Amino acid sequence: MPKLRVADSRDHFLCDGEKTFLLGDSIFSAFYNIRLDEWKYYLEFRKSQGFNLLSINVLHQWDGGEPALGIYPFDIGKAGRFQFHKLSKNYFSHAGQIVEMAVEMGFVPKLTILHASYVPGTWATKRRPQTIMPREAVKPYVECVVDSFAQYNPIYMISGDTDLESPEASDYFWQALEIVKAKDPDALVGLGLAHNYDLPEQFAESENIDYYCYQAGHRIEEVRSGCVYKLAKRFYEKPIKRPIVNGEFTYEGHGYGHANYGRYNEFDIRRGI
Repeated sequence: MPKLRVADSRDHFLCDGEKTFLLGDSIFSAFYNIRLDEWKYYLEFRKSQGFNLLSINVLHQWDGGEPALGIYPFDIGKAGRFQFHKLSKNYFSHAGQIVEMAVEMGFVPKLTILHASYVPGTWATKRRPQTIMPREAVKPYVECVVDSFAQYNPIYMISGDTDLESPEASDYFWQALEIVKAKDPDALVGLGLAHNYDLPEQFAESENIDYYCYQAGHRIEEVRSGCVYKLAKRFYEKPIKRPIVNGEFTYEGHGYGHANYGRYNEFDIRRGI
């Protein structure tokens, strides 16, 4: 199975010792929306297109719709809310099959552990406070993630689509970061940020961070103003050198966003990335 590492020069990745360019597809809801026969077809198709990395959310994303498979990472309690202290063996068993099939076909899994939807003090839980994971549930959950997937050599994103403006949010992600590195010290770990956010100094200077990851955004005015380059430059100029990943960019056919009507064409995409 593929094994990803950071080169000694700290500016690119190596896969099985060879310099590699990561071309990833965002398939965030794979663990709870895709049957195994569908997954096999998907993997074959993406492989034929040259993709080599798959971005998957371990937990249900706030805007991902109702899980099609009817399986959840935690038991469901009153009012349909997660019982965060009761992890589902069936869910993580199915997720393990998903990841195993992917790595057998040569894909590197990039797993987002804590989307902003589950962490207090983020933009997401200010809208949906009922989805906050209790702090005491973070450790057993993150340990379960590492125990379930470490054998497949994933790279981890501790956070997903998040701001880090509150001490409470930073505390959750810091705890998760330390747990992952303690249990899987050789794994590559980064943080996924919401559009135009930066890493606080605490994280940017941490020895536990292996790569930078930013989100370029999808709004037409941002793409055409060169935000992709500006954000990449921001991380390139940081004192600590690390590989830089554009974790979420616009794709052909994607809508302009918000009140703007239209879809990106091939020219927009080539200019943007």
